[in-house]
Amino acid sequence: MSTSVGPNVKLTLSRTPPLATTDAGTVALVEGHVHRKPSAYYVPDGAAGSGYALFSGKDPVLEPVSGGRVLAKSNLAAGCALWEWWWNGFQFINDYDYGRQVQVALYPADGGSALGEAGDVYGVPSIGRNARHPSPCTAFAAQRSTSSPRQVTAAAPLEWCPEYYGGGPDHPIVYPAVRLGKILILNWSGPDKVERNWPVALFQTVINSPAIQRATVEAPTGYLNSEFNTYYHYDPATRTLTQDALAEIRAITARGLGYNVKQPAGPRAVILAAGTGNAATAMGIYINDPNSGFVFYDGSLGASHGQSGGNFVKWEVHYDGPISAKEWTYNTWIMTDTVQNILADMNRLYAWGVSSR
Repeated sequence: MSTSVGPNVKLTLSRTPPLATTDAGTVALVEGHVHRKPSAYYVPDGAAGSGYALFSGKDPVLEPVSGGRVLAKSNLAAGCALWEWWWNGFQFINDYDYGRQVQVALYPADGGSALGEAGDVYGVPSIGRNARHPSPCTAFAAQRSTSSPRQVTAAAPLEWCPEYYGGGPDHPIVYPAVRLGKILILNWSGPDKVERNWPVALFQTVINSPAIQRATVEAPTGYLNSEFNTYYHYDPATRTLTQDALAEIRAITARGLGYNVKQPAGPRAVILAAGTGNAATAMGIYINDPNSGFVFYDGSLGASHGQSGGNFVKWEVHYDGPISAKEWTYNTWIMTDTVQNILADMNRLYAWGVSSR
């Protein structure tokens, strides 16, 4: 039987910092960082619960890591979610609200609940700094002095729609017994341990929670700026690249979950490019797990473009299956380059036989 990960804390907003408590209600201050401005705090609403000190809900607190010609930045003020991704002068990630970025999300299959790494639905910029709901970043570590630099982060996730558990704009819902996070390794060295200085990164999703018999995980999802709206899926076994013309494409597994495009179990990959042709700038995503597939969503039409604009394109690694108790991990490879170079990198990953699980 699965174990519920439902929230046991309802939090409200206050400008008074909570006192530090035990691990059941840790006040999460990231080591080596201080609050740069006065900000809202989550404090207990009632006798039982947790308090988390937060950065400003408006101003990002970005921690960079660079390697393999990529510069990535995580936002300590919003669950330490991946906020920026730079390659060759291009910034890929859309940050309009707290549901975007490149982040982990967990759907425990308990009637529509969704746990977000960065925050909840009350994260749009129009709400204002002290009313926005970012997730508490509970852990951050960085290792920058190696050939494969990395960041390790964790967040206590918020319920995406707090109304689901009786919350609302003044009552975010936190899951203090759950952690969603990542290990991001840039310039990832493969099994041969050769230094390549290449823009291939390993994004390892890390979930700490009670066991769940069947869950859905975005492991992770990526919201990109709207110019990356040329979609491909790639079969590394046959080296077949197919451009997808649909605005919304759900390419899950052969298990068949009612989606309109299916792919066989085994290694698979997608590419989102800013234009057509081999020389187009693109982001590629590679996975290998029989319980997983991809989702595309095109929200690129309209006039509101850019990193903070409403228009976006989305890719999602869609895992459907059990979540083990304590620590559960999933490997996804992310690469940014020209389309032809991404294909060569994906062929190398396929030759190595890397696995997501």
